[in-house]
Amino acid sequence: MFNGIATGQNIFKSALIGFSGINYSFNLSSTDGINAGYKHYMMSNDYTEDKFGISGGSKDALSTVLNLLGINPSAPASMYSFSAMASVLVPKDAWIAVANKDTMDEWAKGYVKFNINKNDFLEYSNGFQKDVARGITNPVTGKMILAPALLNGKRTNFGLGSVMIHEVKHYTNWKNGILQGNDPLVNALNEISSYQFTAEWTGSMDSGIFEYLMTISLYYLNTLKYK
Repeated sequence: MFNGIATGQNIFKSALIGFSGINYSFNLSSTDGINAGYKHYMMSNDYTEDKFGISGGSKDALSTVLNLLGINPSAPASMYSFSAMASVLVPKDAWIAVANKDTMDEWAKGYVKFNINKNDFLEYSNGFQKDVARGITNPVTGKMILAPALLNGKRTNFGLGSVMIHEVKHYTNWKNGILQGNDPLVNALNEISSYQFTAEWTGSMDSGIFEYLMTISLYYLNTLKYK
């Protein structure tokens, strides 16, 4: 547990404690990073088109926290709700921003360059592969960047919050020194852990997990094949 992110039975306890102390001192008209310094893991390639985050259930932990913040889970996400959620869901000394030209340049330092595609998602292409994501964490600097599509008026606060939680779980994996490196199997396990953690908050599993479960399954099938 750290800075408002809790697990298991205490999943939103820290959001209840000290609720009156939350403030909204961020520049709500800006997409500058909510500053500074955590390192953390890999990209979250968890893009599932326009259907994600349509609404939040009233009994799940994420909706409960959003309601305590005065944020309607089913309302369109905005810079205001992003900043309010960041004050609870993201470590206070982490850097997180919504992507624009300036924040993308800052985020990409020491790492590969991603672009904002025509649908306002984050995209990387080298001619051989193309990755599209809602959120990515720079594995060199730890800076987290979110796709502007999350705040395009069509997607909800619940959807935005779930992506933020997913990315923060990658951070805790990095902090604990587990599931690190570029091995495809390790990457798949890292993603699975983030999907599972997010599901504890949202009350349902994102279908994006199945790609990574398939990676694990194929690995073990191939292992058995050559025994």
